[in-house]
Amino acid sequence: MQRPSYSALSYVWGDPKHVCDIAINGKMAKITKSLANALRSIRKNTKIRVIWADAICINQQDFDEKSWQVQEMAAIYKRADRVI
Repeated sequence: MQRPSYSALSYVWGDPKHVCDIAINGKMAKITKSLANALRSIRKNTKIRVIWADAICINQQDFDEKSWQVQEMAAIYKRADRVI
């Protein structure tokens, strides 16, 4: 099985009070404006791009998941094709 190709996004969180909506695979989610701006700046309109961003991929409300994912972050960034 081939591992998926993805970019990992490392960014400054920004003010959690300033949020906006984003559609992810047809579902709406709230993210910080700083993350939204980062995603817009790296988006390529010509192809689908998979981006791993901790604020989206880690359930910030689930302490157990968050703790486990934080421990995995070095491996996540290492396996990424590109770290932004």
